[in-house]
Amino acid sequence: FEIDKVKGIKWETIKPYANTVIISDGKLCMGNDVMDSRDNQVLGHVIAVMRSLLTQDYKTLQKYFNYTIENKNSVYYINLETTDKTMAAVFTRLEAKARMYIEEVKMYNDKGDITTITFTNMVEKVGEISCGK
Repeated sequence: FEIDKVKGIKWETIKPYANTVIISDGKLCMGNDVMDSRDNQVLGHVIAVMRSLLTQDYKTLQKYFNYTIENKNSVYYINLETTDKTMAAVFTRLEAKARMYIEEVKMYNDKGDITTITFTNMVEKVGEISCGK
């Protein structure tokens, strides 16, 4: 998991299959697929939320969610309830766990599905994260 608060975020998935995911410059890149937020408004919101959550930009998150943060033994639990109709089509609720950086995100949708992403081996990078396409 690599993060540059200006350039973007990159992580490699292990399960359910190996892949590289990059959020940079309004784009979501997964493997060889590049999706541009200029072509899809909902994707633009998802990119903004994921980037804001992973960089802990709560000002941007307020546009889409009501949230609470609870500190238990230096572990922060962030609960976000969707307030934005467009975002509700993707997530109804998010839960995140963080110490210095976000370590886990659970995404809930209106069909009852839950997706959990666990981040490990976080490294800060400067100016090196890009979709490259």
